[in-house]
Amino acid sequence: MEENKKSNFKEFYKKHQKKFNFAYMIIICLVVAKLITSFVFLSVMVDGNSMANTLKSGDKGITDGLFYKIFGIDRFDIVILENKNFDEKLVKRVIGLPGETIKYEKGVLYVNGEVVEETFISDEVKKQTLTPYGNDTFEITLNENEYYVLGDNRGNSTDSRYFGPVKKSEIKGVGMLLFAGCKEVTSAGKCSGLKLRWPKVVK
Repeated sequence: MEENKKSNFKEFYKKHQKKFNFAYMIIICLVVAKLITSFVFLSVMVDGNSMANTLKSGDKGITDGLFYKIFGIDRFDIVILENKNFDEKLVKRVIGLPGETIKYEKGVLYVNGEVVEETFISDEVKKQTLTPYGNDTFEITLNENEYYVLGDNRGNSTDSRYFGPVKKSEIKGVGMLLFAGCKEVTSAGKCSGLKLRWPKVVK
């Protein structure tokens, strides 16, 4: 009787082999896709305008959640980070790297005493790089494993000027490939609906 069951199953499998192979392929693809979206490329949506005009509230894309751990983080990289003071992930730009001394003086960035140009924002925005107390000159020396991050919208960004340097463990992704934007902004400033856009790497 046991042999009959095995024989029947073999016949059933042979008859529907193409369907079984297709199902296996779908399952494998789903597992691989889940692994990729969980550990390699992470989905992220921008909430707020702290990165304007580079990124706008409602912009949606994917970020590298794996390879930056191998190749490292560079100055001016856009990063996605988690901070214990916020429920949502934050999107900021790396200004200072571990061990560096970062100084701003009247909107000019100095790294270890050398002027470094910030070509991604205007001179007017640079002048808005102030401390929470309104000072236009401040300096900080980073410890090992610390990064100094700011939003591109210097006058409207909660960043390292407020919560201090971030550790590498708080950074969850580097870079951003946009594929959708906000379809409509409500009166409360929230995004309502998404519209697909031509993929674009944001720097």
